Amino acid sequence: MSELILQNNNYLKGRIVIIIGLILNALTLVSCSKINNMFKGNNTKFHWTPTVVAPRNYPVETGYAVFIYGDKNVGYPVMETRFARGIGDSLSAEDLDAPGSVYELPKRIRVLWLSITEQKYYKADIEIPAEVQDSMLHLFQKGFYYPIDKTSEEYNTIVLTLLPGGKMWLTVAGAGKRTLVCDNLKATETHVDFKDFNKEAYECFSTMQKYCAAALGDYDGVKENLEEVGIPFDLWDVYKERFNYTIKIDFENNKTELDSAYTSYEFTNTDFLYDGDKSPLTMKARPFHIGFIWLVDHYKYTGEFYFDEEEVINVFREAFNHGKRKEKGVLHIHISKYNNRFDLSLNVGKDEYKLKHTNIYVFKKRIGSTSTKEEVFYDNCRDVDTDELNFLGF
Repeated sequence: MSELILQNNNYLKGRIVIIIGLILNALTLVSCSKINNMFKGNNTKFHWTPTVVAPRNYPVETGYAVFIYGDKNVGYPVMETRFARGIGDSLSAEDLDAPGSVYELPKRIRVLWLSITEQKYYKADIEIPAEVQDSMLHLFQKGFYYPIDKTSEEYNTIVLTLLPGGKMWLTVAGAGKRTLVCDNLKATETHVDFKDFNKEAYECFSTMQKYCAAALGDYDGVKENLEEVGIPFDLWDVYKERFNYTIKIDFENNKTELDSAYTSYEFTNTDFLYDGDKSPLTMKARPFHIGFIWLVDHYKYTGEFYFDEEEVINVFREAFNHGKRKEKGVLHIHISKYNNRFDLSLNVGKDEYKLKHTNIYVFKKRIGSTSTKEEVFYDNCRDVDTDELNFLGF
């Protein structure tokens, strides 16, 4: 029997036993208050779910993906096998365990995957670095503040992002926050008998190469993107770069009120958080999207700012060149008196770098209105769906 089949069988048997036990334990009906208390203080066991993701333009298929935890090296497998939902995306996680079930955090990852665009296999059986394990433990113990609901929330998902070239990122996520904890894991290229990897596909296509060529058609735009752009292997190294800067939003009308609870930031390295988070980032990757709400003259305005990939990469590269790498910058968004002009710039030292190609949507609604509809007040990228504003490697 092949190694691939043995891996899958062993991990599934282990998880079946655990899930049966958890179902029995769930009959005790642990109260919500007790469950919440489990996640505080110095606990080392938590309710978490693993998932695997890949960039939309660079799909993968896994032979197995297993997160190893505990003294007995129990395997928690990811059951889904095809991935192209986007880097760091935690929404694909399937939590099949009983409420209140808790485990130690993973210490090792075993994964085998086929990069469909590269037509290559990658394999990793690696210990998660001790400092990364410590970081995850600290984050799970502490949780985070969710300013919209004014509640304390928990991290509950561990996301493994599989990238071209065998690169891997590890992100932890909860409802309202994502935090990249490791961006330098690496798998090695390997050889696998295609018949063992996917028997059904082997019977239909006979070779991995034919299968990959056909599989490209299952994903919108992937084949065209591959022909036009290829695989920019170094792009994700750019995405993960961090800089010392703050984000400042201000208004020409000094009567304007910024509703900071709804101000959110999404960065190119998968980090996502709200401005009201009580653990703000000091070093940040380049911004991908900033959203916020402001109130003025009896109206509520909702702004969505999607940065232009080429521009934001080049501006940050120029502003934080080798001589200014340690200087502190300010990403400045200034809104005009009539809420219809937006000046964006990155300021480092005495230098100002304009961001002129940001895609901006602004919606307007009268405060107190019972209507669920919002008027499109400003849109400089008409007829462009927000999905089309994703960066190439997202």
